[in-house]
Amino acid sequence: KIINSIRKFLDDKQFLEVETPILQPLYGGANARPFVTHHNTLDQTLYMRIADELYLKRLIIGGFEKVYEISKNFRNEGMDRNHNPEFTMLEFYCAYMDYEDCMDLVENLIKNAAKEVNALVINVDGREVDLNMTFHRKKFMELLTEKLGYDFNDISEDQLKVICHEKEIELEDNANFGQMLDALMGELVEPSLIEPTFVIDYPKVISPLAKMHRNGDPNLVERFELFIGGSEFANSFSELNDPM
Repeated sequence: KIINSIRKFLDDKQFLEVETPILQPLYGGANARPFVTHHNTLDQTLYMRIADELYLKRLIIGGFEKVYEISKNFRNEGMDRNHNPEFTMLEFYCAYMDYEDCMDLVENLIKNAAKEVNALVINVDGREVDLNMTFHRKKFMELLTEKLGYDFNDISEDQLKVICHEKEIELEDNANFGQMLDALMGELVEPSLIEPTFVIDYPKVISPLAKMHRNGDPNLVERFELFIGGSEFANSFSELNDPM
């Protein structure tokens, strides 16, 4: 019912449903390790897709201005209650939309699907979450500042390392500025985002392929991630389309 409602919602908005290759000679569209297979006839290594993004963008470039795919994706990585090696994902693209348009569309899509299955109010670990509310929109840096009390708009890499150490955040060796920000957000902020919340305006260092923020701040991009019940439900950004 949820998938049917998503399909009808997008069809009614004149999106075109498409199918793109599952076996790909080059994988991309996400940061993940693929499953590897071999095509006997072509004697070629192929990868099971980790995302639909690159092929859907080809369609946008080719003049199909609204496309979507509800697909199986495959990521050869760890497993937990939020991650499965094989999973269903909706991915859609629309020419001339920016991240604000996309937030409106995603919010309405989720509310429509929840209404379809009579689940506008859901229970998450004993807490009621109202999906019919106006989803919050909160800035990445402001959420970190609110949580930790530091001004993250004006902080050095060394200071960030100290904070991560104080908060016992596990970091990869030689973690850079962006990776440390991302780790703090993932460990300390995201699990507390129970009500539907768009985290917006990400640091450019985390999202280099997103468009620079229209407010002129060279350190920010127009990106959002949606969290409900402490889990990520959506990710999007105004596409970087300046060829230079």
